[in-house]
Amino acid sequence: MDPENEITLRLRFYKDIEENSASFLLKFEKYTNLKSFNFTVKTSNNHIWLDITP
Repeated sequence: MDPENEITLRLRFYKDIEENSASFLLKFEKYTNLKSFNFTVKTSNNHIWLDITP
């Protein structure tokens, strides 16, 4: 597919958790140090972005 005609989907998910949000974010910050070809993790404030590549 031509890159100019690609559609990027940005799905949003919300989930209530029992765990403290600060400790939950720390778990994802650990994953930012992992080098993977399948995904990247970015965190900022109370937001987490998962970029998953096929």
